[in-house]
Amino acid sequence: MKTVTNNAFWREILDHLPGIVLVFRIDEEEKAHLIFANNELRDIVGYKPQEFVLASETEGIINQQLDQLINKIAELSHQAGEGEKEICYLRARNDRDLPFYFEFSIFQTKSARTNLIVTTLVPVEDAVSPLRTGSISNGHYSEMDFFVAESPIMQAIMDKIGQIKYEETNVLIRGEEGTGRHTIAMRLAHELSSEKSSIHKVELNGLSATEQQRLLFGGEKDRSGGSVQQYSGILDDDHDVILILSELSYLSSECQSLLHDNLQMRQQKGWTTRIIGITKYALEDVINTDKFDATLYYELNFYPLLIPALRNRTSDIPLISKKWIEQAVRLLKLDKFNIPDKELEKLASHDWPGNLPELFHVLKESLLASSKNTFRTKLNSKKSVNENILSSEVKEIIPYDEMNRKYLKKVLEFTEGKIYGEDGAAALLELKPTTLQSKLKKLNLK
Repeated sequence: MKTVTNNAFWREILDHLPGIVLVFRIDEEEKAHLIFANNELRDIVGYKPQEFVLASETEGIINQQLDQLINKIAELSHQAGEGEKEICYLRARNDRDLPFYFEFSIFQTKSARTNLIVTTLVPVEDAVSPLRTGSISNGHYSEMDFFVAESPIMQAIMDKIGQIKYEETNVLIRGEEGTGRHTIAMRLAHELSSEKSSIHKVELNGLSATEQQRLLFGGEKDRSGGSVQQYSGILDDDHDVILILSELSYLSSECQSLLHDNLQMRQQKGWTTRIIGITKYALEDVINTDKFDATLYYELNFYPLLIPALRNRTSDIPLISKKWIEQAVRLLKLDKFNIPDKELEKLASHDWPGNLPELFHVLKESLLASSKNTFRTKLNSKKSVNENILSSEVKEIIPYDEMNRKYLKKVLEFTEGKIYGEDGAAALLELKPTTLQSKLKKLNLK
């Protein structure tokens, strides 16, 4: 029997694999060229495979992100053993950077002696779409698709955004992960944009200092054979720029210094640069650890926006949930689907320590488990945040100071080491920050 092994056959096979498949060819100068992408790319990122392959050879964000991916692969290929799952980012057509876990294989074909890299990318859970099932092949999801700002606290934030667009100021968006910080940043960026400006978003977490520098300020990279490839950075653009820096506290010290000089140079040339920082930490605390330059911080003169956790805007939860369910039902082509108010009330009464990603996950599980065209909330009985903090192991009688030490350690883990501010450990414990610091010092806690 003759075996069918033509290109169309293998393309069809690859199109049925879960996740995105990218195939790179390594040329004589050891430069990787994207030569294939499967159709899953279109369903998740929004680009046709051929369109994406062509864009990979043109200077731009897609080219830069794929270059970062290849650099990570090069580093990992020289490391022994398995570490944590690695993450890369791809820019979707809706201008959102989507996170993916990736795995790779480097090999040489026997027939053509060609060096190839095959990479599989799987969306980070709930970060790309709220519902990933075989029944859905169209539509692209993000927190922006389910953005709701009806609660008084969110209305106040939207009013502030309306004021900010008339002021020449940089903005620092702070809040827990999964609260919609990136959505707010993109909405603000579009409010600030004009025909003369371009919007760029960089995920700093996971990028090395060298990768950050090349992406923001450009540079050069040596290739084998003595050739040098020049890269232009985002801030090399000779026009107005709106730059979203996600997890600003991860900006390297080298890039902090370069940013200080670059902003002055751009201002002298008459180019406007608006920085929108996103962080889960109070930068004042980061400055105290010497990880962020105080001069740059005060020069940027951020306008602060604190995004509330989902548990602090419970009136938005039924609206977000109903919007999500209705869109999922529409895409799944289900018949009339009933969403009882009491089920939405159950969702609103939950603490949601994982914020929107946790909510979307529960909605997905609930929808898939619902029957008779009626939505039923499938909510695991989780302890509240305070109960989790109080659930320290108490299996034996221990000294009072030791018990206090364990409790305060749990609180600091919950606030990720943050002491000051309305969401810091001192506020949660209803103590003055100086009093809490004194107690921590006494108990030898840092």
